[in-house]
Amino acid sequence: EADFGNRILHAIGGGFISFMVCFLVVKDSGLRLSKFQFLVFSVMVVSSLGVVNELIEFFGQTYSTMIFTETTIDTWQDLASNTVGMLTGGIVFTPFIKGARTNT
Repeated sequence: EADFGNRILHAIGGGFISFMVCFLVVKDSGLRLSKFQFLVFSVMVVSSLGVVNELIEFFGQTYSTMIFTETTIDTWQDLASNTVGMLTGGIVFTPFIKGARTNT
């Protein structure tokens, strides 16, 4: 039961909301990207954030008395959950990107 909650936490917080933040940054800054550029940029940012989160968890558990997980499979499950959230965010937010201006 707690494991399922961790999966949801990573899918929503680690993937979907991180993707939404990328969307809001692009929209609010007025940055003109094609849908493909936005998708690639966002996937790179969200993936990097997920890996950094897992590295922090690793160092926290290695160099302190805190216990974050009992097995290494949790790291892979967390990254997979982040990916599910990221893909969902991509499907939801990418259609709202206006796209880059073309020189014609």
